[in-house]
Amino acid sequence: MKRFSLIFMLVLAFGVCFAEVYEVKPGDTLWDISQRFYGTPFYWHFIWESNRKLVKNPHWIFPGWELYIPPREKLATAEVVKKIPPKPLVNWQLQVFVPYISKEPPRKLGVISKHLYYPDKGLYSTGDTVTINHIRGLVEKGELLLAYRIKEEHVKDPFTKKELGFLIKNVGLLKVLNVKADKILARVVYSVEPVMEGDLVTVFGIPVPIVKLIEPEVSLNGRVVKLPEDREVASLRDVVIVDLGKDDGLDQGDVLHLYTPFWKKEVGSLLVLKATSVASTCLVMRTDLGVRVGDSVATKPYLEVK
Repeated sequence: MKRFSLIFMLVLAFGVCFAEVYEVKPGDTLWDISQRFYGTPFYWHFIWESNRKLVKNPHWIFPGWELYIPPREKLATAEVVKKIPPKPLVNWQLQVFVPYISKEPPRKLGVISKHLYYPDKGLYSTGDTVTINHIRGLVEKGELLLAYRIKEEHVKDPFTKKELGFLIKNVGLLKVLNVKADKILARVVYSVEPVMEGDLVTVFGIPVPIVKLIEPEVSLNGRVVKLPEDREVASLRDVVIVDLGKDDGLDQGDVLHLYTPFWKKEVGSLLVLKATSVASTCLVMRTDLGVRVGDSVATKPYLEVK
């Protein structure tokens, strides 16, 4: 980066304007990047306008992305952004790195294997490189991949005993550095817990930001079926899993009303962060008594609970 910056300054000295390419780091915002390159945060919209094909919402940028930074000399003639998308209600990490239940696991592109250069290292965190045994699918240099872990197979509804599927947890975001035959070298650009040998890898799909709370039109009621790490009680800002999903008409952004088996009045509310066909992972937005497995949820207030 230092050598690139020196070349950049030398080129400017000879009267030619070239832009830098900046790789997004964990915690970066366009506001911060503007401050870094221009000395003011208020030019962030010029960076966004120059990267609109990649950055759909300026409030969300992902580690590992490479952004074009327009030269300061071009800002005077750059188009001013007229309409800015609304700010998401939750950050992207909450939509990506939450446990969820799915009938089928994600399509497997590869498996984290022994490191080519550090075979004794089995745990990897942000900044580390990992080796992936490539199983299937086209993978290109610079692409972002998702490392995930199957926490539990054959998850059953604790009340109906119906099998729901797999409990899955995404653990890290990887950027492909090189692809050679059946091996992929990648760097961990973000992780919520150590990426381990044996973790699985799939494509990274950018989630749709949740920009407003939605009151579902369909009338549904269900139950909380799983708490994080099998805890007894979940609190404010924790996530819980309910037995309603896309097949029932539920989707991300929907709000659920929370009840307990002993109270016929609302005691909290949940926000759907991620919905699969069979279940939904929800953020506890409000709770008076804590949330437990067996608590009832409904899309409409004061519905008859199970």
